Amino acid sequence: MVIKWRFLSKVLVLLMVISSCSMPHEEVSVVDNNAMVCDLKLRVGIDGFQHRASRAIVPIAQLCRHIDIGIYNRQGTLIRVCHQQADEKDFGKLSFRLKKGEYSLRVVGHNGREAVDLDDFNRIAFHGVMTDSYLYAGEISLQGSSVVQVRLVRCVACVQFVVKDKVPASVTQFRFTYSGGSTSYDLMKQSGSRSSTLVALFDVADSARRDSSVYAFYAIPLKRQRTLDVLVEALNHKGMVVKKLYRPAVSIQPNVITRFSGCFFATAF
Repeated sequence: MVIKWRFLSKVLVLLMVISSCSMPHEEVSVVDNNAMVCDLKLRVGIDGFQHRASRAIVPIAQLCRHIDIGIYNRQGTLIRVCHQQADEKDFGKLSFRLKKGEYSLRVVGHNGREAVDLDDFNRIAFHGVMTDSYLYAGEISLQGSSVVQVRLVRCVACVQFVVKDKVPASVTQFRFTYSGGSTSYDLMKQSGSRSSTLVALFDVADSARRDSSVYAFYAIPLKRQRTLDVLVEALNHKGMVVKKLYRPAVSIQPNVITRFSGCFFATAF
């Protein structure tokens, strides 16, 4: 009986194995997430046509100290932001890992101390004193690992105030208060978004007491208004105004330097 029971047990086990092998089973497909992710490398430079007759790219480090980058999805939502400073290794070279798809890219090069605000898809807002600034806005269809050359274009106007005579020892700073330009760029209008009153403050260098000196300030021109109303004030070490000059309707254009000059202390401009 023991032998028969052992024999029957082996037969039952064998039948169970055969039965389990013959049962239908569901196939599970595994998605390779790595196949959906791409490496995006950006190489940031400044379009050379702004500085000479060639189309060469000027290295970003020659003109800017900071880079701010925003990457947006198809709905215009900011999904990635990056800030880079000139003292970092490989300044102007950035890498991202993104899923395949359509993206919008905003890249800003500038010399301000604060990062620009990239939260709004159609508006780039600068903070602090306006500086020489450059911009790129474009679309990317990322279907595989790519290297993209980003060419920034200057988005500001520059005004240079040239003091031809020597600055007296009593004057330690120049303050420029100007209105009619903007600190934010509207990508839809491709111009400044709203008029602002800006202030730029400069210390007087020792060389300005021996020769002429130049003071440059910046603004984003508006679409229809292309002038600045400028108040120039010479300050002493206590911050008191020694002399001032008001110059209305100073003409400005994007990527253009407007210069006005004269002997500020000897005679009126």
